[in-house]
Amino acid sequence: MTDTMRNIRKLLKDLSRENLEQLNSEITEKLEEYVGLPDFFHKCMEQRFSDGLVCPHCGKKHIVRFGKARGKQRFRCKDCNRTFTPYTKTVFADTKLSLSVWLKYADCMGQQMTLRKTAKELGISLKTSFYLRHKILSAIKAHIGVDNLGGVVEMDETFFAESFKGDHKKGNPDWKAPRNSGLSRKRGKQVDYRGISHEQVCISSAVDRNGGIVLVPAGNGRLTTKQLSGVYNGKIEKSSTICTDSHNAYKSFAKSIPADLVQIERGKHKNGVYHINHINALHNKLKLWMKKRYGVATKYIGNYMYWFNWSERNSNIGWRTQGKTLIYDSISSMLVLTREDIRKIRPFVNMGV
Repeated sequence: MTDTMRNIRKLLKDLSRENLEQLNSEITEKLEEYVGLPDFFHKCMEQRFSDGLVCPHCGKKHIVRFGKARGKQRFRCKDCNRTFTPYTKTVFADTKLSLSVWLKYADCMGQQMTLRKTAKELGISLKTSFYLRHKILSAIKAHIGVDNLGGVVEMDETFFAESFKGDHKKGNPDWKAPRNSGLSRKRGKQVDYRGISHEQVCISSAVDRNGGIVLVPAGNGRLTTKQLSGVYNGKIEKSSTICTDSHNAYKSFAKSIPADLVQIERGKHKNGVYHINHINALHNKLKLWMKKRYGVATKYIGNYMYWFNWSERNSNIGWRTQGKTLIYDSISSMLVLTREDIRKIRPFVNMGV
């Protein structure tokens, strides 16, 4: 036995049971990180280049290896003569953080940790935690897109109070929210108008019997036929059966597809064998899920809709596997985002608002 091993054993004897358990946990985590990361990196490569190695600049396939940069394999395209790494033109490009930090961050997202708790867990700033979340969510949004729906499609809408969270300037006592009262709200409450108004954000939603889910911010106030067409353009198969409530906007929309329309009268739960129970159940789950977010700014609400959508699709896997899957799905999106891009995110992209 070497002197080093003897010294380690002597140190271990002096540790309490609680400290030993903590040490064991940290050692296990480090071993998983250093042993598992190469395999994880390889799977990320497979996910992004599932159809073969392709140049992200020109889309051609005449690729050769071209050394390494900061430990990452570089490639060179023989057609455009430009170099790239597996992360080029993804949200992980030009990051100062290692892949292991991104993976730990995704694990925290899988555990539904708050931004502050995640920042403390990883030893990063709250601002960095915020930008990492929205980089991943923007990539997930690009990865999922809007599902193609068919067969029996249940459609409805749900609403969240408009929020300007994060828009104020700290230390400015004269700042007022851009609404009639000019007052701040507490987690989306205390709206100025009763019922559905321009102060509420409409989330257009749909589900079909094949597991397709759509949750997209459509605009402020009541849903219109124009907004429906903007969200679902080419996404609903012809001759599908659309089940909705009695809202008039769905009538013109169904004719434009064309699709059969079955509307449930107010005060009733079904029309023959047709109902909108699945979409109502999804709305209930969404409201509970959003309540844990402690208020979301309207301009970022689209990212959270796609996060909830993604979570529903992957609800059958554990949080650690969810973290890895988040990275796999994020790296498959051809998307470059800076902090300035995230600050300029718009909530209703489909409608050009």
